[in-house]
Amino acid sequence: MSIFGQSLYSMLGVPETESEKAFDTYRFYLECFKDDLKEEYSNLDNLAKKIWAEYQSLTFGTGTIDQKIIRRFLFIAWNTEYLAKTNISPDVEVIKISNQWRPIQAYYSIYSAGEAVSYVLNGTLTESHAKCIKNLNTFFVERAKIRPWYFAYSGNNRKGFTPHNLPSGAKPINNLSRKNTKHIDVIATCLQAEHRNRIDDFEPRKLTKEQKKKGEKKLLKVDYDPKYTTLLNFLYRLRIKSNYKDAEIFISNSPDSYVKDFSKNLSILVNATLILLEMLIIKQWGLANFEKLFNDYLKSIKLPNANGELPIKQRMEIYKKIISIK
Repeated sequence: MSIFGQSLYSMLGVPETESEKAFDTYRFYLECFKDDLKEEYSNLDNLAKKIWAEYQSLTFGTGTIDQKIIRRFLFIAWNTEYLAKTNISPDVEVIKISNQWRPIQAYYSIYSAGEAVSYVLNGTLTESHAKCIKNLNTFFVERAKIRPWYFAYSGNNRKGFTPHNLPSGAKPINNLSRKNTKHIDVIATCLQAEHRNRIDDFEPRKLTKEQKKKGEKKLLKVDYDPKYTTLLNFLYRLRIKSNYKDAEIFISNSPDSYVKDFSKNLSILVNATLILLEMLIIKQWGLANFEKLFNDYLKSIKLPNANGELPIKQRMEIYKKIISIK
């Protein structure tokens, strides 16, 4: 429905089409993850303190870390994050177009840093989206229990889904509910829905002759459990939606405030997630090595005034402040 050439969604925030409903669902999921961060930590300094304290209680492998590998992936992460930041415009129509690409940039920034973390944790490169996210999910859900990254669902359609680390009483609700909702319930809705999406994406494979000889049975979709589904899987879903399947979702005629908040909240999640990942690298590699790499990166940026716009520069100041605390 439109009034004077404007959609009801853009005027009143009431989604009608499937694209509008999808965008409103995703932008609200992002808003609730942001709200959880704000309620739990208030600011990035407190988040970093919590993360660093948690990491001190954990032990990791002590293998040699190849600086070239860390450099490769972190430079990709930082460049991608910077590119996303420079695309911000005061013009809401430009932001709307940028929102189609922002999930791709957000995801690749996190994924690249995630590859470095997966390497630090396991001593080997995965260079696989699925394996990298699986490694990170297992680590954060089972060991470094820091919200909201340790919230998860697992399970299959036959036996049902199991929530992990969600607060007592948190429950999935209708994804279009907006009145009297709790952000933790919306997060549960997001993760459960994404877990179901991952199962729906699964295509059972035919058994090989060798598998049949061994008596193995074909894994049915109803029995498929993709293991932990977390915020990282949701961000991967956004990337697929914006890159391949449903780009029109992100340029729907939504209210200006929704367009701006989608971009802003996605950037907040990227910044917070990179703190989570970078501090783990620092824990294993040392602040001095990380800072040297950071300084090398600054030298490689030749764009005018780039240093003042680099989120990594702001995070570096937090790291030096937090890690110097005895």
